[in-house]
Amino acid sequence: MSWRPVLTGAEAERAQAVALDVASRLAARQKERDDPPMPGLSSASSSIALVCAELDRLLPDAGWDRVGHAHLTAAARTAERDGTPLGLFDGVAGLAYTAQRLAAGRTRYGTLLAAIDDTITSGVAASSARLARPNGMPVRAWDLISGITGIGVYLLGRREEHAARAPLEESLAALVELMRETDGAPRWATPPEHLYDDMRASTPEGNLNCGLAHGAPGPLALMSLALSEGVEVSGQVDAVRRIADWVVAQCQPDRFGPEWPAVIPLGGIHGPGRLPPARPGWCYGNAGVARTLWLAGKALDEPEYTRLAERAVRAALERQRTERPLKAPTMCHGTAGLAQITLRMAADSGAEDLSREARMLCLELVEWFDPDLPLGYRSEAEMRNVPRAMADDPALLDGAAGPPLVLLAAATHTDPGWDRAMLLS
Repeated sequence: MSWRPVLTGAEAERAQAVALDVASRLAARQKERDDPPMPGLSSASSSIALVCAELDRLLPDAGWDRVGHAHLTAAARTAERDGTPLGLFDGVAGLAYTAQRLAAGRTRYGTLLAAIDDTITSGVAASSARLARPNGMPVRAWDLISGITGIGVYLLGRREEHAARAPLEESLAALVELMRETDGAPRWATPPEHLYDDMRASTPEGNLNCGLAHGAPGPLALMSLALSEGVEVSGQVDAVRRIADWVVAQCQPDRFGPEWPAVIPLGGIHGPGRLPPARPGWCYGNAGVARTLWLAGKALDEPEYTRLAERAVRAALERQRTERPLKAPTMCHGTAGLAQITLRMAADSGAEDLSREARMLCLELVEWFDPDLPLGYRSEAEMRNVPRAMADDPALLDGAAGPPLVLLAAATHTDPGWDRAMLLS
């Protein structure tokens, strides 16, 4: 299906006006202020540059490429520090992803991209070796946010470049091997010593992560997208089917429809009852997991997966309408993430009810805008009563950069594309 806006007329004009207002506030933000020492998509500078890249595509003569270049330069400076990671959201892969979006097919940032490709090529070999260890590892070694899955997202976008093809295939091969079982147990299980304290308390014997951001759905989405784009390594098709079947098996019936928990405890459930469902947003829960199943279904031509994906997205939407578990406008845990997934599912399926749901969520994002706030949107931190001075967050996942990207996607005829970083397209 071709991309089509869900907001038109006066609604589209208002959404675009809000997006431009927020983008202008982001662009004026002092570069590197409060930036964490990382260049990836979790940083302020790369997040702002990504918004500028999208506006440059839509308004090519408005100078947004120059604004984006300034913020990309600020992000690149953080990459010069020793020990900079490789990941998509915390490292140089995210910097390169943003540079490629800003280049938009033009002969720009070639030197930067070539240098990062060289860094990633050597780094992927080391990452693959770590994944081959038999004694368990933290999810950050392989997930979308920090691990080899996120690196693979960038490399998939560079697959036509000779330097990127080999590390892309090596990344996929490492994930194929990781997604196998050893002695009847999944190799990607997280032992308790690699869990944060709160998660260790609820899953003291370790767990299997079900989230798109940190769990098996991330590699499932990457491997599925690679198959759909003609990139396949040995065992990849079987791995996609095996993980998709595992994801289907973890689905729990609920009054709203199919739902998933955030994690599956190793050693069984401790205490009475079923596992609680995760929030119905992007990083964990129905919407993100459903999108990965949709991608697997399209890659394998397996309608069972796509049908369940549509049911699960509708369940997430119904739960949000009824219980309002998403209480922020942001991407990771908030309305923007659910809206972008619904936009994608509506565009791909052609389902009119999903288009209507996406429209309502995007109108909510318009209403969330508050011109009296520094960046126009409250961040995740502000929702937790953190003082505003501490919550001036421009970042893509938890801050103000997410909503304008979603509003632009909803109000224009141009396929957004930037949401490949979220493993949605």
